[in-house]
Amino acid sequence: MSDRLLLIFMLMLVTRGVIVVTHGHAELATPRHGGLGDNSDSFHNDSSDHQVEIATQRSSPAIASFGNTETGERRRRYSVEDSSSSSPVRLAVAMKALELENKQLKFTLKELQATTEKFATKWQESNFAISQLTAVNQQQQLAIGQLQLQVSQLSTNTMKLQDENEALHTQVRSLQEKADSALEEGLTSQVIQLQQKDQELMQTIINRTHVDKVGFHARLSISIDAKTTGTLVLDSVEFNFGDGYNKTTGIFTAPVGGVYLFLVNIAANSAGESVWIKIVLGQNELCKTYSRYSTEIEMASCHAATSLIKGNQVRVVMVGSASYKIRGDFWTTFTGVLIKS
Repeated sequence: MSDRLLLIFMLMLVTRGVIVVTHGHAELATPRHGGLGDNSDSFHNDSSDHQVEIATQRSSPAIASFGNTETGERRRRYSVEDSSSSSPVRLAVAMKALELENKQLKFTLKELQATTEKFATKWQESNFAISQLTAVNQQQQLAIGQLQLQVSQLSTNTMKLQDENEALHTQVRSLQEKADSALEEGLTSQVIQLQQKDQELMQTIINRTHVDKVGFHARLSISIDAKTTGTLVLDSVEFNFGDGYNKTTGIFTAPVGGVYLFLVNIAANSAGESVWIKIVLGQNELCKTYSRYSTEIEMASCHAATSLIKGNQVRVVMVGSASYKIRGDFWTTFTGVLIKS
């Protein structure tokens, strides 16, 4: 760029004379005061005030560099080798070279102007983009400020909510403690009431058992002789609800009135023996049975259902005989139970 500017500057000097490039030196050659038709007219290096040294390789590196370019080579080809031997032909060739160089410089100048305009346009576009980015940045800064404000408000609200939450937790714990205490007291009271009701119910069951649950089961513990007629006493009692059976006398006394069922099982003791028994209410026979041992034990049973009033007595009577013997243990039993009071 600097070489082209120097070249433009030298073209301006052409208006006063001709630039002569000789062996890397640029000099201003001026015509003599005579006309071109004069044989003595020639371009010479004016050593007086007309001589202007444009550039040397030593004093102006830019012009020296310019002289080394392709344009400098063309100028050297068309330069005047010696001012004393210059001619109109050489001058015309030099002028043509300068005109061509001038055209090239004008084209380069136009390119520079176009480049400058493009650069100015790019500069304006850059400035516009920068202004837009600045505006966007300002908007972003504003948005960031608003977000920071919102975050601050959210933080404040969060702290308030945490405080309210803690207060609610405290209230809930207090209410829970009160509820637990009240529930425990209520449950304790209910448990006590249920225990009282349970005791009352158990007492009621016990009382009803004494009244309604009447029954007994007795057996003959050992084998006995039945030589005489009389009450068969079954001395081993398995159960005796209502305490109606007397294992000493063998008599059942009804503790309450109602319908009763009585059952007797009996077996003769050994081979060739037999036995007669009957169930008697007072003096009335309810049922009777007979068992005889021939080759093996033969069981006999007798059962009767009857209505009794409180105080009635029921017993098993054996019919005596010298050959009668009753087998004991679980073979001979007497059972009575209240069916309906």
